[in-house]
Amino acid sequence: MLGAVSSLASHPIRVLVDHGVEVTINTDDPMIFGQSVSQEYLNLFDAGVLSADELDAIRVRSMTGKASVRAGGLSATTQGRMVPVADTFHG
Repeated sequence: MLGAVSSLASHPIRVLVDHGVEVTINTDDPMIFGQSVSQEYLNLFDAGVLSADELDAIRVRSMTGKASVRAGGLSATTQGRMVPVADTFHG
């Protein structure tokens, strides 16, 4: 919809995952764009960008404190303080 990539198949998430970058899959303003988070996962799967196992691993990591803190754009110092706290909630 925004045209940032020519097709979902060319989305840079594949390169990020291949290089070990922690990623999360989200949706922006579902009322405007008409996409749920579940639909975003399905779109990536249907386009052959990520496998079901890769998507499930991303889903599980995104629900743990460590991945959430690291994906939040916080400084390394702040992440270092927050990860142990977040891990006490999510193991």
